[in-house]
Amino acid sequence: MWAMIDFRDEVLITPQGLEHTRTGFDGCIRLIEEGIRSAELKRVIVAVERTGNYDRPVVNALCNAGFEVRRVDPVVSNKLRSIQFPSAKCDELDLIGVHRAAVLGFGLKPREVPDIYVQLQLISRHRRDLVESNAKTRTRIQEHLSTALPGVGGLFPSDWRTTPAALLVALHFTSPAEILALDQSGIRDFCRTHRVIVRSQTIDKILKWASNAPLPDPHAPTRQLIARSLNKRYRATQEQIVELELQMASLLVKTPYLRLLMMPGINVVGAGDLAGEAGPIEFYPTSAALRGRAGIFPSLHQSESIELDGGLAHHGNRRLRYALFQVAQNLRQHNRFFSEKAQAWTADGQEPRVRVAHRFTRIAHPFLLSDELRPHPCLRRRDYVLEKLMNFHLARTGSPLAILEDSRAAYEQLQPETRAAEVDHLAAQLRQRRKRKQTASSLAEILPGVLALCEPRPNLQSGD
Repeated sequence: MWAMIDFRDEVLITPQGLEHTRTGFDGCIRLIEEGIRSAELKRVIVAVERTGNYDRPVVNALCNAGFEVRRVDPVVSNKLRSIQFPSAKCDELDLIGVHRAAVLGFGLKPREVPDIYVQLQLISRHRRDLVESNAKTRTRIQEHLSTALPGVGGLFPSDWRTTPAALLVALHFTSPAEILALDQSGIRDFCRTHRVIVRSQTIDKILKWASNAPLPDPHAPTRQLIARSLNKRYRATQEQIVELELQMASLLVKTPYLRLLMMPGINVVGAGDLAGEAGPIEFYPTSAALRGRAGIFPSLHQSESIELDGGLAHHGNRRLRYALFQVAQNLRQHNRFFSEKAQAWTADGQEPRVRVAHRFTRIAHPFLLSDELRPHPCLRRRDYVLEKLMNFHLARTGSPLAILEDSRAAYEQLQPETRAAEVDHLAAQLRQRRKRKQTASSLAEILPGVLALCEPRPNLQSGD
């Protein structure tokens, strides 16, 4: 619903519906232009209340028509509407709140975000949804298998990739007696038939469980049928996640956020999530602006001598806060500097996750904006970006061409003073491999080395 109201609260066009069609948008624009001419208005601001993604077609249509469009936060419009109508809410009254917000200056002009950051945000969010969905699917598989064969869940830990044979046996055999009848050679042949590598220790573990396992569930075959169906869905979703992660890497290498990979504890996915949610770092004049948008600051309730600590602020971009907290958690575990700091903050009674995120933004903001590498204790034993990127692709069986293209794009994003060290490190790895006469298991393993040799360096000999 929309209406046209001037700053004196005089209604020029009464509230009416708006269909999200080309005819509906054209009719709305035509009425606005007629209202401007009849009222002889010199300046017109179109205020649109943010409603997730549903307001985007309206904003795009009005911007293309040449209007000055402002977006109003629904929290602001609701507060201004409830001042006069605290017990009533309808579309007509919501328009009053949006109008007052625009008059008072709460309408924000949409900022143009580069396409690469929009793509990163869409891919990272979709990947996160798939990961959460797969986690639920995985729990359902474990539930059905543990019910069908009591105690079988202990054969495969949280990471199924470490024990694929145990999961394969649990999915296809309905009773411990069938497993014992196969013996070691039978289990090994069964796994080979399904192209699964199995170790003798794993077979011994399976047989040990089967020798002392209770009776299976009466509906074990049906539960295993459901588990196999869920496992197919799990594997298909996992392949989609890997594909999205490779696309995320191809986008990340074209942004300054790639430089964060120098910090031990930050991986491609974490940096990609942060880049997608934060957007261009130039949008934030200070690191405090980044934390403010994420809501990483304390809330306060004070009245005279009473002052209460309400913890973190309740408002803010929760997805950005989540991305920062994920990076902070990884830094606590894998970065020595942040790990020691977190221990000290914990002993002091402070929330380590918040403090690590706070310190990280202070370090990362100038680090991403500047083309100079500023020394910091968290980078004392820094990682090599190109090597990290190569290992990320190899772990997901990325194509050699994609590795080469991403390596070239990543090289351009690095600070000039770090490029020489990156190239020298990869060239040294390639020379060491040749010295030991090791053959690469994949062509992709030597492509970054080829990139290193293609970059002219004064300390490299032509024979290397």
